[in-house]
Amino acid sequence: MKNILRIFLALFFLLPIVGMSASSAHAEENNHVQIILHKIVFPEGQMPDETKNTGRLEDAHAELLKDYRGLDGVTFEVYDLTKEFYQLRKNGQSVEEAQAKLAEQGTNGQSIAQKETGTIAGQAGIAEFSLNTKSGNQDAVYLFKETAAPENIKEHSRNLVVVLPMYDGDQKLSTIHLYAKNEEEAHQEPPFSKIIPDKHASYEYGSVIPFKLSTVIPADILDYKFFKVADSADDVLSLNKESLNISIDGTDVSNLFAKNLGDHGFELSANQINDFGKYQKKTLTISYEMTLMSHEKVDTAILNTANLITDHEKITKKVDLKTGGKKFRKVDLMDSSKGLANAEFAVLNQDKEYLTQNATGYGWTRSENAKDILKLISDRNGNFEVTGLPWGSYSLREMKAPNGYEKNNEPIPFVITENSYTASEDVLKIVNKQSSPKKNKPRVPGNKSPKYPNGPGEKRFPQTNDRFNTSFIWLGGLLIVIVLLIVFWKRNKKQN
Repeated sequence: MKNILRIFLALFFLLPIVGMSASSAHAEENNHVQIILHKIVFPEGQMPDETKNTGRLEDAHAELLKDYRGLDGVTFEVYDLTKEFYQLRKNGQSVEEAQAKLAEQGTNGQSIAQKETGTIAGQAGIAEFSLNTKSGNQDAVYLFKETAAPENIKEHSRNLVVVLPMYDGDQKLSTIHLYAKNEEEAHQEPPFSKIIPDKHASYEYGSVIPFKLSTVIPADILDYKFFKVADSADDVLSLNKESLNISIDGTDVSNLFAKNLGDHGFELSANQINDFGKYQKKTLTISYEMTLMSHEKVDTAILNTANLITDHEKITKKVDLKTGGKKFRKVDLMDSSKGLANAEFAVLNQDKEYLTQNATGYGWTRSENAKDILKLISDRNGNFEVTGLPWGSYSLREMKAPNGYEKNNEPIPFVITENSYTASEDVLKIVNKQSSPKKNKPRVPGNKSPKYPNGPGEKRFPQTNDRFNTSFIWLGGLLIVIVLLIVFWKRNKKQN
């Protein structure tokens, strides 16, 4: 029984404490008002007329956010102007007149709060303040002043003065919505450039060529509906897809773009325009490489075209590159109209390296026995050519002469220039001298055996004078026998 009594007494004394806490919390809630400031930005020339803030979430200002956007990055400071307001009231000014006067006069010293607009719950341009409903014993009066904004904003919005309490009809508002407006500067077309960083006068078949695109993220990028960069090249240029790099001021931002990569170009489309808000006025750089995959497009511009495409503009930039070549004709020394077929040549550069070719392009080697040395062979009219080389000085080395002609062992210099392939007068004639006719040499007796006159073990075919030679052999033998008989006869006669 005593224990029950003790519990009852404890609960009895706790009740006032709980009640006091609840009352305190309720008082705390009533002593503060939530003010949500919405910042709306308008393109130049589209700023609406000023209208009164009602404090409600849904009013004429809120409708503007359906067609225009909230603006992040705007700083507001709050000032307590309660004393100044009531002084003006004592002087006979109405509430509206005192508000207008304070908005025009501006601040009175140190701010009591500061916030920067940001994106809250998917809505951009929001700054939230929790402020006292009272200043001393009087209903508080606050001035909201814009002190900082993005560079593309023309001018700061007008000062806003809030006199507490605010009502929606007969209901006091515990949350007040304010709408501040700004106008942007006139839209400016962003810069856009396309370059070949290590630009050469001309290129070689198989060259890997770097390209770079640059633009600046517009200050009003958040007003854009879409933002795309497209690049396309001549079909002899092949995109090295793994070389593509996308950065803003050195930071990789590949994830901000949807990529469509082709064999000869690409398209990059911004995924979410809002993601670019923090990159306003920063440099977007797109770098990549392409390989010259053919040697057939000679003395003509090989184009690479880039486009910046948005709902505001389309900007086109082009660069071009070239490769060169040279035509030759192999002719008879005594008759230059006579073309010589099947002459073979190799090309050498100024470092005495031989031109080679594989499936992806040209290369150079010092070995004259390399299997992939490019051989230029004259056709039946004596014509041959080399294409896909950069402009410069080279030489030909004759590897094989036409049939019936002497091989030229001296290097044959030639020069490739911007139009050396297409200019008909630049065809280089290369002459060859006919070989001297070969004379039959007399055979030295005893040089080869009669049985194998063409060498040991080599079959001998019958000749037309074989029978005549055999008769001489028999006659010689007969004479020797006769001589021997005469010698024996004389010797026998002396003995007798």
